[in-house]
Amino acid sequence: MKQTTLAGRYQIVRHLGGGGFGQAFLARDAHLPGNPECVVKRLQPQVQDAQTLQTAKRLFEREAQILYKLGGHPQIPRLLAHFEQNGEFYLVQEYIPGQALDQELTPGKQLHETQVMDLLRDILKVLAFVHQQQVIHRDIKPANLIRRASDGKIVLIDFGAVKAISNPAASSPGQASFTIAIGSPGYMPSEQMSGLPHFSSDIYAVGMVCLQALSGCLVRNIPQDEVTGEFCCAALRPPISVSPGLARILDRMVRYDYRQRYPEATEALQALAQLLGGDDTITLPMPQKQSPLWEATEKTITISKPSPEQVTQGGTAPPISRESYRNRQILLNKVKNYWVKGVLETSLHGRSLIELGLTEKLDAVERPWGLVWESCDLPQQQLPPGTRIIDKFDQLGDGRSLLILGQPGSGKTTSMLELTRDLISRAETDLGQPMPVVFNLSSWNNQAIADWLVQELHSKYQVSQDIGKTWVADERQMLLLLDGLDEVSVERREACVDAINQFMQSHGQTEMVVCSRIADYEVLSRRLQLQAAIYLQPLTQEQIQQYLKTAGEELAAVRTALATDATLQELTQCPLMLNIITLAYQGMSVEELPSCSLSERRHHLFNTYIERMFNRKGATIPYSEAQVKHWLRRLAQQMMKESQTVFLIERMQPSWLETRQQKWIYTLSMVLMGSLVAGVGAGLIFGLMFPTMKPIAHLIQILACGLIGGLIFLIVKDRIEPVENFSFWSYKILKDNLLFGLRIGLIAGGIFGLAGWGILSLIYQMPVVRIMDLIPAGVAGLDAGLIVALIRSVKGGAIGTSTLPNQLIWQSGKNAAILTVMAGITWGLLAKLIVGIPMLAGVIAGIVLGIFSPAGMACIQHVILRLVLYFNRYIPWNYARFLDYATQLIFLQKVGGGYIFIHRLLLEHFAEMEV
Repeated sequence: MKQTTLAGRYQIVRHLGGGGFGQAFLARDAHLPGNPECVVKRLQPQVQDAQTLQTAKRLFEREAQILYKLGGHPQIPRLLAHFEQNGEFYLVQEYIPGQALDQELTPGKQLHETQVMDLLRDILKVLAFVHQQQVIHRDIKPANLIRRASDGKIVLIDFGAVKAISNPAASSPGQASFTIAIGSPGYMPSEQMSGLPHFSSDIYAVGMVCLQALSGCLVRNIPQDEVTGEFCCAALRPPISVSPGLARILDRMVRYDYRQRYPEATEALQALAQLLGGDDTITLPMPQKQSPLWEATEKTITISKPSPEQVTQGGTAPPISRESYRNRQILLNKVKNYWVKGVLETSLHGRSLIELGLTEKLDAVERPWGLVWESCDLPQQQLPPGTRIIDKFDQLGDGRSLLILGQPGSGKTTSMLELTRDLISRAETDLGQPMPVVFNLSSWNNQAIADWLVQELHSKYQVSQDIGKTWVADERQMLLLLDGLDEVSVERREACVDAINQFMQSHGQTEMVVCSRIADYEVLSRRLQLQAAIYLQPLTQEQIQQYLKTAGEELAAVRTALATDATLQELTQCPLMLNIITLAYQGMSVEELPSCSLSERRHHLFNTYIERMFNRKGATIPYSEAQVKHWLRRLAQQMMKESQTVFLIERMQPSWLETRQQKWIYTLSMVLMGSLVAGVGAGLIFGLMFPTMKPIAHLIQILACGLIGGLIFLIVKDRIEPVENFSFWSYKILKDNLLFGLRIGLIAGGIFGLAGWGILSLIYQMPVVRIMDLIPAGVAGLDAGLIVALIRSVKGGAIGTSTLPNQLIWQSGKNAAILTVMAGITWGLLAKLIVGIPMLAGVIAGIVLGIFSPAGMACIQHVILRLVLYFNRYIPWNYARFLDYATQLIFLQKVGGGYIFIHRLLLEHFAEMEV
């Protein structure tokens, strides 16, 4: 430190330590008799601009007031002074001679249970006072717990004044973030890492300190329970002898879910007092203002006993396991990546500004549309500019439900996704908030909404059906954002409204938002039973002109034409069209702008936009312009035919085949594939089992099995159902399915036995068939039953963490391979050890089973379908590569492993395009 004396009185003696937020020095106060020692802390907010420094100063003053108030406790250092000098902030606090706890809790050193209890009680006493002052410490760790030399008491230090000011390197120039997470790894729970600490976050840190003291481990090496993933006394290694009472307290203190911990230190202290045989009365020091310093007096506080439910559950909120928390966070992350980052943040509004070179002004551009709000309690009213939908949505209270209406391209989906973004921010840090999940109603097909939601969670977000059913059944788990009511086919739209109303009646606490084009909604004879509606109004001419001014001279011709062109005025009232105009009509003169009807101009605008996107990419494109238009036209037509909004490659179905010839080729290919696999497999197996079999008998068996295989593939040809993932479920399910498999095995064994008897008696002309000759057939039947039981005992996993194009088909192939290996090894061993035939016969049977499994057949169906479509020029060979390129051209947007057109109007334009 350059200066040896600060504020004309504090003489620096030596450096004590510090970190990224500041440095601490031991000093002497030259103005007091005896020059007593004190601690001077220099805070380093690391910001330079005047506005941020002013904010830092305000936070510094507020923090100093808190420290001044807390210093009235005898186990918290008193604040002696605070000042600013040469643009730096300083705190002067009482010096506490003693040793930090991190010097006591060294690796390998374990404290006895009684020592840990004393330590816990000492920390909780001072922490209870801190929490009573409505202060969260946020950085409790051994280094911030000083064992005072004079009396051995624990003193709590380092409340992190002005730690809320982050390094501006992580922010934009001239800005600083004031919401960063403060704490130390290992002692900081998940909600604190997310920037939303609670009083129970301090409880977690104290519990981890105690586990460290008991185990003698570094905090990062403290083991977790292998099943629950929770920290607990029982998981400590080597096993530590801890009384059940203390273990119960510590286990609750370090629960992953903050709602399951003690809500604040007073309740934890009360539980410890009861364990030690105390009463309900705990004495805490309370500050009373006597002078410039606060002196501690004693005041008795009576604390009520927690209820048994609170002890076991951590309050009124339901508990959540680590696995449930993980699944919740995965789903939230998928919704955010798919819809907020993938669609909202790459919307055409943002793309148009990027093309105009206006990215630095993006935050300054307000959403141009106005909002009209109507609810059961309020008549139709115009909302002020800048009103956030989430603020109005919150006013609806529990069980909120909202309808968003607007013209095509008016920004309905954008508004819904902005609401989604705000709701996700809450749900990520508050486990009491429902998970906002976006669905598109276009895929609804005359089914109960609850069943449809489970299906959509599985297909769009890779959530297992069991978890999906649990989430849908629990009315407070999800907040449903249902887009595209107008995209449901016309003949099903009324039924869809009825299904939504029925769902709302049976799931009254489930919150919901629905979007629809206003014209399509108003013609319905039924109405959604929702609490409120919001209508996105067309743009005014003032808003349009203001928006176009951001482009400068590039769109001067459009601004000029707007003064007299009524058709252009009507067209630009739609935000989507306005955004497309900024991309398509850049640099055009007034004479080059078309003059025609509204529908013709819209058609011309989309064509111009498409041409502009091709020209913008230059000549290095991997596909010709004609190919791109042709394949996107096919895709758009198929999506409209099947009422799809999100296209998934793995969800392509044989319905894509249009002509009878194409369907026959696909069907014949499926039958031939099934016959080939079954026939060749049977021929190899029977050849190994019966090497002396007559050729005619061998041929009959091959033809019979080939016929069966062809029939199996013929039955499943009309629908492709990928099998994403599976994992063994439970012993109970396996036990139940073993009984089912036994029945199947007996039936199969009987059939195989009769077939064997027929072959032996008719072909080999054996008048008497011995039972021993039929044992292999019976064993084969029982083995088939075992495999059936194993297959039925595997169910979908939890929730997939990654999503890639065509992921379900690749995963189906992987699952088919796993099943093939499992069946091949099983049948190979049984064939060798029990039946006495070559092991290779069992391995071949396993391979055939893997191919004929649902996962294997889905892969074969998909490949054959893709080949037929490719040779008919419906799709390119590498479909994912093409769709990614169409995304670069700003025709599509990527949503997880799927793709959507940037707007429904562009999809409709491509579907009607003549190529």
